[in-house]
Amino acid sequence: MSERTREIADAPALRSDDDARCPQHVSLQLGIDLAPGSRAARGTQLRQALAPVAALVAQRGGRVLEETLSVSGQLVEAVLAADGYDETVRLLCERGVRVDLLRSVQAVQGGLADGSCPPIDGLTREANDQR
Repeated sequence: MSERTREIADAPALRSDDDARCPQHVSLQLGIDLAPGSRAARGTQLRQALAPVAALVAQRGGRVLEETLSVSGQLVEAVLAADGYDETVRLLCERGVRVDLLRSVQAVQGGLADGSCPPIDGLTREANDQR
């Protein structure tokens, strides 16, 4: 979990004392037809289309991270409250919003102490040695 996501997940507005489950970090893709124009104009259109989506997410205890808005991808990250998560996703999908769960993956850096890479299951010893 990134520092920004952890900060958001710990925010009181997203916590439920009755529910120990974690809020879910997702991407929301709007998939609307933007009128031709400059990037700034398309960004304005996208923010206008995002407003009701952000209001729905906030109403259900989550938060849209507007600083992550991608005009070219028409997507934005959000943190959805654990309480009612499935219902929130259903409501968003009914509005034509694609919801994808985001997962953090910690990659190994630097390999093993001797400088070699850790073995990958399923590869032969020779294939691992050649990496």
